[in-house]
Amino acid sequence: MQLDLELAKSLFRQALNRFNFGDAAAKVFEKAANGVHSVAFTVGAEDGSNNITVNVQANDVQGNPVEEKVALTLMLVDAADPTAFNTSDYTISAGTDGDIVQAVADGVIIGLTEADGDLDIVLQIAGAATSYMIAIGPSGRIIGTSGVITHAA
Repeated sequence: MQLDLELAKSLFRQALNRFNFGDAAAKVFEKAANGVHSVAFTVGAEDGSNNITVNVQANDVQGNPVEEKVALTLMLVDAADPTAFNTSDYTISAGTDGDIVQAVADGVIIGLTEADGDLDIVLQIAGAATSYMIAIGPSGRIIGTSGVITHAA
């Protein structure tokens, strides 16, 4: 039997209120339940300047876009089943949505989404390169993997 998330939240609120924790504790639980559960990626086409934009969308446990700014840890890796960082010499920048807080040489990116949970990352490289982008959740679990990102020669 699978319990509906809204019913679970309601039951939890009722239980908390019985112990006089009040609505504040219920809001903490609801925020945790609605945090980033998965990340979806959309890989754009390479433009004439060797740029590929990767749109990153943070989603809650129900698969809906989160409704607040969130920080995401992203990595460029060599395969969809990551075994190694992609060490290609990318230039990494923010697109039109969100901001990049930090981009490290080995393709580790800390990004900040907009209030609707999306972030655009622009990858540029002078030559040919193939990589994937993965999102790492707070527990260290992979919560999303992009499709292949291919720069032509």
